[in-house]
Amino acid sequence: MPSCVCILAQATFLLAPSLTRILRDLERRKIIRRRADPSDLRAALISLTARGRSIVDTVGVNSERIYRALEARLGATRMRALMTMLAEAERELREPLAL
Repeated sequence: MPSCVCILAQATFLLAPSLTRILRDLERRKIIRRRADPSDLRAALISLTARGRSIVDTVGVNSERIYRALEARLGATRMRALMTMLAEAERELREPLAL
């Protein structure tokens, strides 16, 4: 069974060693909380703390502002096309690239 770090690394397109360091830092800063998964003690459950949720809410407001500014500049049609292309790229890049 893959570790939670490996699953999360794949989902976030980060290398596992980088993600391990990031998670350790987020936990130290009390942004996330890690605990053993009661159904599989080899795995961990990672959740946002209240502080982490507050940060996400703040960033979300800024992200929405940026999204609206991009849409105003590009227009709704081009913005939809861009979002469609990004979603397609994300689906195609789920598997590692053959180099």
